[in-house]
Amino acid sequence: MSERSEVVAVVGLGYVGLPLALCFAERGTRVIGVDVDEGKATALGRGQSYLRHIPAKRIAAAIEGGRFTATTQFAALRDCTAIVVVESVHLEHVGVTMASEPFTAERVAQADAVLIATAHRCVDYRLIAEHAQLVVDTRDAMRQSGIAPERLVRA
Repeated sequence: MSERSEVVAVVGLGYVGLPLALCFAERGTRVIGVDVDEGKATALGRGQSYLRHIPAKRIAAAIEGGRFTATTQFAALRDCTAIVVVESVHLEHVGVTMASEPFTAERVAQADAVLIATAHRCVDYRLIAEHAQLVVDTRDAMRQSGIAPERLVRA
C-alpha cells in the first residue's frame, strides 16, 4: 500500500489497541497511540512489547519507519484524521466530540476500514463483508462471512 497522509489515533494500547495501531502502521498510515499508562508509552517508544503475541520487532519496524509513536498526551489527538477509541476514556477535556454514524451500506463503503472490536448478533456482518474496503477483525466475527481474504485483517 502506498504512503498515506492520514494520521490515525488509537486510544488504549492494550490487547486490542496495540495490534490495531500496528495494522494501520504496517499498511502505510501514520499512527499515534495514546494510553494513560506511561509505562506502556515508554516501552513502545523504545520498541519494546508488553504483550506476548506482539513481537518487539513489529513495534520497532513501525517506529523506525516513522509510522508509529506512543504518548500519554491526549493533546496529540487534535491533529488526527481519525480517532479509534478502544478504551473507555473521556475525550471532552481535549476538545474531541464523538457521535455515531448510521450503519448503512453506503456509509460502510465510504469508510477506509471497519474495525470489529466486539462480536454481537445484532450486527449485519454480511453487509460489512459486501461493502467494506478493509475489515480489521479483533473478534473473529467475519470467519464465515465470505469476505475476500485480502480485505480482512485478523488482529
